[in-house]
Amino acid sequence: MRHRLACLLLLPLLILSAVAAGAADNPRRPFADDVVYFLVTDRFANGDPANDRGGLIGGPAQHGFDPADIGMFQGGDLKGLTARLDYIAGLGATAIWITPPVVNKVVQQYEGGMSAGYHGYWATDFLNVDPHSGSNADFRAFVDAAHARGLKVIMDIVVNHTADIIQYQECRGAGNACPYRSQGDYPGAAYIPVLPSGQQGVKNPAWLNDVRHYHNRGDSSFKGESSLLGDFARLDDLRTEDPVVAEGLIKIYKHWIGTYRIDGLRLDTAKHVNPDFWHRFVPEITTFAQEQGIADFTIFGEVADRNIADLAAQTHLTRLPSVLDFGFFQAAIDTLADGQGSYVWENWLRADILYPDTLNRATLPTFISNHDNGRLAYFIRRTHPQMPADEVQARVMLGHALMFLGRGVPVLYYGDEQGFIGLGDDKQARQPMFATASQQFNTEPRLGPHPVAGGDSFNPAHPLYRATAELAAIRRDHPGLRRGEMVIRHVEEKGGLLAFSRIDRVGGREYLVLVNMDNTPRTLGVPVEASMARWQGVRGACPVEGSAPSAIRVTVPGLDYLVCMRPLA
Repeated sequence: MRHRLACLLLLPLLILSAVAAGAADNPRRPFADDVVYFLVTDRFANGDPANDRGGLIGGPAQHGFDPADIGMFQGGDLKGLTARLDYIAGLGATAIWITPPVVNKVVQQYEGGMSAGYHGYWATDFLNVDPHSGSNADFRAFVDAAHARGLKVIMDIVVNHTADIIQYQECRGAGNACPYRSQGDYPGAAYIPVLPSGQQGVKNPAWLNDVRHYHNRGDSSFKGESSLLGDFARLDDLRTEDPVVAEGLIKIYKHWIGTYRIDGLRLDTAKHVNPDFWHRFVPEITTFAQEQGIADFTIFGEVADRNIADLAAQTHLTRLPSVLDFGFFQAAIDTLADGQGSYVWENWLRADILYPDTLNRATLPTFISNHDNGRLAYFIRRTHPQMPADEVQARVMLGHALMFLGRGVPVLYYGDEQGFIGLGDDKQARQPMFATASQQFNTEPRLGPHPVAGGDSFNPAHPLYRATAELAAIRRDHPGLRRGEMVIRHVEEKGGLLAFSRIDRVGGREYLVLVNMDNTPRTLGVPVEASMARWQGVRGACPVEGSAPSAIRVTVPGLDYLVCMRPLA
C-alpha cells in the first residue's frame, strides 16, 4: 500500500518531466537580435469555435461573445494561434508577444453599454487560462509549438490592478477628513470597500479577495500620488507596496515561467506601480528564469508617455531593463503622417542620453502601431484623408524600415502586414484577422489588394507582408543592423530625407541607411566613416565608389529606402 501511494504521488512529477523532456528548448538568443510580433489573442485566429462562449450559458451579457460588437469577444484562441505560427515565422518574426492569457471578468457594464474582457487586462484568476482562449494545456501546446520553430513567447502581465470587482461606499467624514485617510482596516483609503454579493471569492489566488490589499481610493486622476494609488479606469488598484501583495505577485509569475517556460514578460501600466515593487520583482523573476535554464529571459515595461524626457525619467525610477519606445512611435507619426522634417529623428536619437547607463538602448522595443493608440496607417489617413492608398502603404512600409534598420528591437503589430488601417485607437484598432460579423470591421478600408475588409487575412503575398519579410531578412543577415551604433548623417528642417549609419565595430562594417519620406527622388552627398573600401548594395542601387574617402553620393527614389554597406578598413 505504501509503495502504491508513493507511485501515485510521483506520477504527476513523472508526467511533468515527460512533457518537459518532449518540449523544445527555449530559444537561445539575446533580445537585441529579436523581431517581435504582437497580437491580441481574441482577434488573431479562431481554431476552436466550441470555446467562443467560454463554456458559459446565456446571452452576450453573460458569456461576452458577440462578433457583431467590436468591444466583445470575437472568438480568437490559442489553438488558432498555434495553427498560424508558420505564418508568423514566415514574416521573419522571432518572438510573439501575446495579450494576458489569464481568466478575465467576462463583461463590464459601462454608461451606455458593456464591454468584454477579451483583451486580458481585467484579470480575476491570475493562475489559469481564460476559457474563451482555451485551456492550460492549449497554452502549453502553443508555447511548445512556438519553441519548436525557434519563436520566443513573451507574455503580457498586469500587476497594477485586477478586474473591477470592489465597489465603494462614499466616505462620510467631516469636512475634508475623508480623502486618503485611514478608514479603519483600510490604510489610506478614501472609501470603504465593499465586495458585491456573490463576488467575495471570485479572484484567484485567494489573497486577492482581501480588500485590504487594495488602495481603495477611487478612480485615478493620473496626477501626483493618484497616478500610483488610484484605480485605472475603475480597475481595482493593488497595494503593491504591501509585502503580501508583492510576494503573491512574484509567486504568480514564477508559476507561469516554471510551468510553461515562457521567454519574457511585458509589464502593463508599469509607471502606475510603485518603483520599489519593480526593484524587487525584476531581479527575482530574472534570477528564477535563469535557474530554470532560460538564459535570455526578457522583461520590458509599458511607460505610456511620448515625451522622451518623461519616459526616460520613469526608467531611472523603476530600473526596468527595457521599456517600449513611445518616443519612436511619436517620431514616426510626426514625420510619416504629419509631414514634419526628418530632424525629428535626430531629436529622438539624441534623447537616448537621458536613459540610464544600465539600460541597453539596443533592447528598447520600437513600434509604429499598437492596440491602445492605433495604427500608423490610421494616423496618416487622419491627416491626409484624400491621400492615395498606394502612398499610405508606402509610408507604412517606411515606418517598418525605420523600425528594422534603426536602433532598437522592432515590434510588429498584427494586421499591419495585411494593410489594416482602423478608424481610431483602442478597440477600433483591434480588428480580427478572421471573418467577423462586425459591420465596422467588415467595411472599413484596408491597404493592398483587398481594399475592403472581410474574410481571413493571412495572405503572405500581400505587399506589406513581403516588404516586412524582406526587412526581417536584411536585419537577420547583418548583425550591424541589430547592434551597431546609430549615427545620424543627414536630417532636414522641412524635407523628409533621413540618412544614418549603423557602425559595426565588431564586424568591421558601416551600414548606411537612407530613408526618403518625400514623394520625389532625392540625391544627396552623405558624410560617412573614413575608408577607401568599396560600397555594395544591401538593398537598392548603391554606388560602388564613394565620392571621397569620407563621403558617398546617393540617389534615393521617392517613398523608398536604401541600405549600403562597406568594410571600415
